[in-house]
Amino acid sequence: MTAESAAGRGCCKWVRRIAGGVVAGLFILLSTSVQAASVIYVSNETLYPIIVSDITVSGARLSKKAWKRAAGTILPGERLAVLSISRTGKFNWMDPTPRFVEPGKTVFFNSTLVLADFSKTLTLNQKLLGTGSGSKMWYRLQGVTEPVEWSMENNSYSAVWQVLDDLSLAIDYRAYRDKKDTHVEYVVSSPQ
Repeated sequence: MTAESAAGRGCCKWVRRIAGGVVAGLFILLSTSVQAASVIYVSNETLYPIIVSDITVSGARLSKKAWKRAAGTILPGERLAVLSISRTGKFNWMDPTPRFVEPGKTVFFNSTLVLADFSKTLTLNQKLLGTGSGSKMWYRLQGVTEPVEWSMENNSYSAVWQVLDDLSLAIDYRAYRDKKDTHVEYVVSSPQ
């Protein structure tokens, strides 16, 4: 083996290492995921456990990696996340299913709650409309005594959940910002 061929092999190893690093860097850059998220919280200030019986997603196509179900049961006195939703992200060429709400598309999330030992349900609704820089979010309730319209971020509302003729629960809910993220909190309590 000549000195020239040995030097050429060392050069090829160096070029291969640089190329490998560039490819790895591009892969990480192209598969970068969530930059902002929304978390849906439920605070249980009643004497009964609240069960998250179902979470459904409808509307535009969205990867299951874009949202995560959290709590299954919220015990009295607990405040737990029920749902976490990716609001922005980047396209991942390895998985073409969107991991965020694409611009111009709408996705609905419906989290169904049941008060333990009762059959009356309450549904927490979130509607996300994709924009060029993330998404806009609206929220509302279904299953309360008075119809509740879609509400925009950063507002507070109250409603009554009539579980039985002699058992009604107060629900206060609001959206709030935490740095760049917007979250929604539902507080379920016994009326005073």
